[in-house]
Amino acid sequence: MHDDSFKLTQTITGEQNMFHLGYSVEYEPPSALLPTERHDPARVGELIEKVKKKGFWTTPILVEQNSLAIMDGHHRTAVALKLNLKKVPVVKLSYGDPRVLLSGWEPGKFFSPEEIISAALLGVPLPLKSTKHDLTVPLPSLKVALRDLIY
Repeated sequence: MHDDSFKLTQTITGEQNMFHLGYSVEYEPPSALLPTERHDPARVGELIEKVKKKGFWTTPILVEQNSLAIMDGHHRTAVALKLNLKKVPVVKLSYGDPRVLLSGWEPGKFFSPEEIISAALLGVPLPLKSTKHDLTVPLPSLKVALRDLIY
């Protein structure tokens, strides 16, 4: 269960972010986000160094709005856990949202939204790169200082 005290909402608005209108960025503990597929530990290590060097979190994690199953951002979630961040920016959408395009990386291999959410809820992640979640409108770029995600 996630802690509602982290539900700070930042609505993306203004000219600079006009292509991101409609996305709401909230903050959730990374431990509340449910993996739907495995991640590559080597990639996590690379990202940790990149995030530490920048000192900022730049991309929200895309999660299914009701279950907090991770749609996109497994490596970023693993980074947040390794860095002991208390919260991370997330965008919550449903599979019914027309901006969400679900496909698979391998031709002929496809998982339904129900199968993906079930894998997350059961704690049995799918293999690495099993699902691909694209968006018709890109996620907003952020610049959230890591120190702001520690408390």
